[in-house]
Amino acid sequence: MFADSRVDADVRSILKLAARTAHEHGEAVTDLKVLVVGMPNVGKSSLLNALRRVGVRRGKAFHTGAMPGVTRKLTGTVRVYDKPPIYVFDTPGVMMPFLGHDEVGAERGLKLALTGELGGVGCG
Repeated sequence: MFADSRVDADVRSILKLAARTAHEHGEAVTDLKVLVVGMPNVGKSSLLNALRRVGVRRGKAFHTGAMPGVTRKLTGTVRVYDKPPIYVFDTPGVMMPFLGHDEVGAERGLKLALTGELGGVGCG
C-alpha cells in the first residue's frame, strides 16, 4: 500500500486495514499493537502522528525533526484507533549492516538473502 501521511484518506485506509486485520482474528486479538520500522528520516514518526490525528483526533505524540536521530529508543504505546483498540510503537531508524567489501560482502549478502535474513523477512 502506498500512502501519504499528509492525506487523510490515505491515513484512513491504513487504519481500516489495521482494524480489518484485528477483526479477522476475532476474539484472539483484543487489541492490535503495531511496530513501525524503517530507515532513518523516512517519516515513521510523521506517519504515526497522522494515524493518531485521524484515528483518535488527538495531537502529536511523537517528536519529529529534519535531522536523523530524533527518535533514539523504542517508545511506549500510543493509541491511534478506538474500536478495536490499535496501539503503535515508534522505533529509531535502522540501517543495513556493513557486510564487507567486494566479493566477501557480496557473498555474505547473498547468504543472508537466501536464508531470508536480509530484506525484512527474517526466518529466525
